[in-house]
Amino acid sequence: MSEKQQSKTTEQKEKGVRALSRWRSDPLLMEILYGMSTLINTRLSKEALILCIELLEVGVNAKVLAQVVLKILEMKKRREENPKME
Repeated sequence: MSEKQQSKTTEQKEKGVRALSRWRSDPLLMEILYGMSTLINTRLSKEALILCIELLEVGVNAKVLAQVVLKILEMKKRREENPKME
């Protein structure tokens, strides 16, 4: 990756982090984010959504985070269907 591309990528990440950081000081924005999360059926609690946003803010790869969340939700569903499975 060229220096120009790296600079552009870094700049885009910084813009995203600044945008996400606003939710902490704006409860209405958090409610909107949670409402959107509910509308698209993410199955995340408010606490889980906050944790995901915080992980994104510190640079966790969004695609990898999504895969981990989906795996956890899958395991949770299996456990609920078969409570004796440990």
